[in-house]
Amino acid sequence: MKGFALTYWFTWGLLLSAAALTGVASVKDAFFGGLIAAVPSAALHRVYLRIGPRFAPVFGAAVGTAWAVVMFLKVRWFGSPDELAFASWYLGTDIAVHAAGFGGAALFTALFARGGWLAFAAGFSLSAAMSAVPYGVIAAIDRQVAGPVEVLLLVSAELPPSEAPAPLPGARAAVLTAEESALLRGHYLVTEGPTGPLVQDDLGRRYWPLWRRSFVYPGNPGGPVRRLILLLPAGAPAARPWMVPAGAEPDGRTVAQLGPGGVVTVQPVSSSRQSVQVDVSHRADGLTFELVRRSPVGDLYATIKEGPFPADFPAAAVQPAEARPRPKFDVGR
Repeated sequence: MKGFALTYWFTWGLLLSAAALTGVASVKDAFFGGLIAAVPSAALHRVYLRIGPRFAPVFGAAVGTAWAVVMFLKVRWFGSPDELAFASWYLGTDIAVHAAGFGGAALFTALFARGGWLAFAAGFSLSAAMSAVPYGVIAAIDRQVAGPVEVLLLVSAELPPSEAPAPLPGARAAVLTAEESALLRGHYLVTEGPTGPLVQDDLGRRYWPLWRRSFVYPGNPGGPVRRLILLLPAGAPAARPWMVPAGAEPDGRTVAQLGPGGVVTVQPVSSSRQSVQVDVSHRADGLTFELVRRSPVGDLYATIKEGPFPADFPAAAVQPAEARPRPKFDVGR
């Protein structure tokens, strides 16, 4: 019974630690969920001893994976839609946690006869390595692919030289930064206009910043930021969506001019196979964006779709409401 108890509590400790560090569950859920998940691991105590330290971790990891899948199926069949969405989001992490916990506990059990400290160190090290290695790879891929993408839209408008288009009502004014101006000067003429820097292409069309927005993947809100500057000429309908590469580097800077028929001019020139691609669709109510992220090891990321967003400036400046005169209560005194 002592051996069964040691396997049980060691498995529970590994599962609780991994769940708390990865965020796959709250501490309370991990506490009670680990108490139940450690039961099949303890039930396999004699199996771990029989197959030995060479194959016990492999068998334990397989059992842990199967347990995580069974728990997911239970939520799918009997859980609420919110519980299913949460379980689907963390299914990969849940499998990794249980595989590492069961595999480490199996090695601990198989080596316990050779010494308690040796068994503890070996089981804990294996479980930590099974967690650290895949999470290190996932973190590296997240940094390369899943960072935020900031889009700055510049729109052309036919106006006299001394005038500027009206800003969007209620929106924060988008202004070109010094870094963005320097990037654009390599391919366009950047001058100072009535409301700040403006851009002029080789056909003489002038572009003003309309808005700036950030698109964030839910699983990775931090990290380096890709910046994508889009130039939309006036009256440039798209026969099909524009496909714009957002740059290979996680903190890259890309300038793209959208043309008719889905034609895109990208600066600097880059490969068409990029890790992050932005599909832009122009409809009557504005622009719709779809961010497609491709991982080197497969399609791990859902497409982010947002919009529509304004695609042109207001026809005229929005006039503020006339202020009413303050009533006078001391008349006739």
